[in-house]
Amino acid sequence: MRQTGVDLQLCEDEGGGVNLGWTRSGEWLDYFVTVVAGRYDLVLRVAAQNDGGRLAFDLDGLPLAEVAIAATGGWQEWTTIKVPGIQLPADRAGEVRLRVLAGGVNVNWFGLIEGDDPPDPSGDCAVSYAVTSDWGSGFVVETTITNHGDSLISGWRLAWNLPAGQSISSSWNVTLATEGSSVRAGNSANHWNGVIAPGASVRFGFVVNGDSSQRPAAFELNGSLCDHGR
Repeated sequence: MRQTGVDLQLCEDEGGGVNLGWTRSGEWLDYFVTVVAGRYDLVLRVAAQNDGGRLAFDLDGLPLAEVAIAATGGWQEWTTIKVPGIQLPADRAGEVRLRVLAGGVNVNWFGLIEGDDPPDPSGDCAVSYAVTSDWGSGFVVETTITNHGDSLISGWRLAWNLPAGQSISSSWNVTLATEGSSVRAGNSANHWNGVIAPGASVRFGFVVNGDSSQRPAAFELNGSLCDHGR
């Protein structure tokens, strides 16, 4: 855990102790964790006087979630936020980094808890996975995410598993990370390609090494299964 450059204060939430306070953009803390492979929910306890706070969480550089924090009614008026659908592909011991993207958020605690299996696709999102070039030993994919829901998607992460024998060598218009066959791609809300209005779409691309006849079986957007075409 980082020892300097962050501020702690006495916490009035249940359980007492101290909380992280007076947060500013660019601050971060590392927490050492041991986790087993599985599907998790990120749960965090926060308080904020005003809207506009934003936190991000990474595991050894692999993006886990980005969370927008709305006003809770005061600096010691606490609420619990849950971000579902975080898939960890392998057992590991590592560092979870909490990054402050926009300050003005107090943090009491956060944790990863065992999550439920994703529900069937709701129809609120769709993913198109289109091979635009193929040379036998590799191919180019253009991926389109469409928001069919009624709400703005402000910051998004798309997760899927690569078929056996495939790997990704490069990508564009997205922040993309792989671990084994697990892929996470996404953009924060302040990225030019990070917001999807109702009825709108975003696109990004990547190069895959391997046979293009095998396609991903499912895609999850912010923890929810999407309809998809192959």
